[in-house]
Amino acid sequence: MQFKTLALAAATAGAAAAADAAPKYFGLVAIQSGSEVQNLSFQAAQESLFIGKKDQGATCDKDTNFATFYLDNGGLYLYRQSATPQQVYVDRGKGQGVVQYTTGAQPTSKNGEKTGFSIAEGKLQFDGTGFQACKAGDDGYVLWLDIVHPAPGYEDCTSIDAHVQETTEPISCLYT
Repeated sequence: MQFKTLALAAATAGAAAAADAAPKYFGLVAIQSGSEVQNLSFQAAQESLFIGKKDQGATCDKDTNFATFYLDNGGLYLYRQSATPQQVYVDRGKGQGVVQYTTGAQPTSKNGEKTGFSIAEGKLQFDGTGFQACKAGDDGYVLWLDIVHPAPGYEDCTSIDAHVQETTEPISCLYT
C-alpha cells in the first residue's frame, strides 16, 4: 500500500513539473492593468527590448512586429534559425538593471549576466525579479529590470508582468 501511495505521489509530482515547464518558443505580453502598456507585445530593436514600438525593424521570415523567445539553461534568446544566437542579458551593476541583447558573437557589458531567466506562474523573470517599462519618447517603452525605480535616465516607468504566450509557429528574425 505504501509503495502505491509513493508511486502515485511521484507520478503527480512529475505531472506538476511537466505542467510548469517552459514552452519551447514564446512571445511576451506586458501585463499592468489600467496602463498604456497593458497587453502590448515585447519587441527587440537596437540591442534593447521594447513594448509598443511602431516598428522593431527586424528582418523576419514573416511580417511581424513582436519578438519570439526561447529559454535554454537559464539563458533567454531571441529566436533565429542561425548558428549565431542573439542572447538577452541584464546588467545589474553600473547598468542598474538595463536589459539588452547581443547581436551575434559580441560580448555583453562588463557586468552583463546572461543566465538567471526563468518562468514562474506564467511570467518571465530574472533572478526572481520582474520588469519595468519606461517611456522612450514617442516610440514605445524600453524594458528594464525592476530594481531601480524609475530606471536611470527615465521619469515615466511602470512595473509590469511579462506574461508568457506560447507559440507553436515561431517566426525567425534577425534583430538590430
